[in-house]
Amino acid sequence: MNQVDVVRKSQQLKENGHNCAQAALGAFSHLIDIPESELFAISEGFGGGIGDKQGICGAVSGAVMALSLLRSGRDPSHLTKEKTYELVSILKERFHQKIGSTTCKDILGEETGVELYTCGGCVEVAVEITDQLIKEMK
Repeated sequence: MNQVDVVRKSQQLKENGHNCAQAALGAFSHLIDIPESELFAISEGFGGGIGDKQGICGAVSGAVMALSLLRSGRDPSHLTKEKTYELVSILKERFHQKIGSTTCKDILGEETGVELYTCGGCVEVAVEITDQLIKEMK
């Protein structure tokens, strides 16, 4: 799938009722050897800023899960954590540069009344950045 396809898939998931974390992670289900329904279950609690808009944006959380599943050595003795952490740091930095925050309540303007981005827009940005990082991993 190209970037347009993964973004389109994430938008369809969001439109069909999936939360931001589910939509971001689900966009990459074709690359992850876990049933899509399990990915949705794993990521469900990460939507809405980890349930209460106080935490990190669900789209970022879903993107982190995708990068982790694709990069991890799946064994604590593997030295993949450092590279995974580096990719996640880049994701968060690029997302923050584009959106202005990585915290759900700040993005939605819960305290300021100024919405920085829509939830759907956050999913799109997180998926675009993640797709680019996946291509850079290869």
